Amino acid sequence: MNSQDFQHQEKLQDAAARAEREQLPSGDPQVDAYRLIWRALKQPLPVSLPADFAQQVARKLQARYDRLCTRDVVGVDAESELA
Repeated sequence: MNSQDFQHQEKLQDAAARAEREQLPSGDPQVDAYRLIWRALKQPLPVSLPADFAQQVARKLQARYDRLCTRDVVGVDAESELA
């Protein structure tokens, strides 16, 4: 995307935000597409995450990392015994 494309998209986004704030009728299909995104972003998330969501994900990732490291170490030891 070049700078002209970026500026054009930015203008469309600004027009969509303004149209939504002022509750203007639909018109330009490109602006209307951004209006849909604008509305979606204003809605609350349908499902709330548990308070400790980040901790849960971190624990799962750590467990997976530990298993991979253990497998790699065990695999290296087994290969060295075969040699």
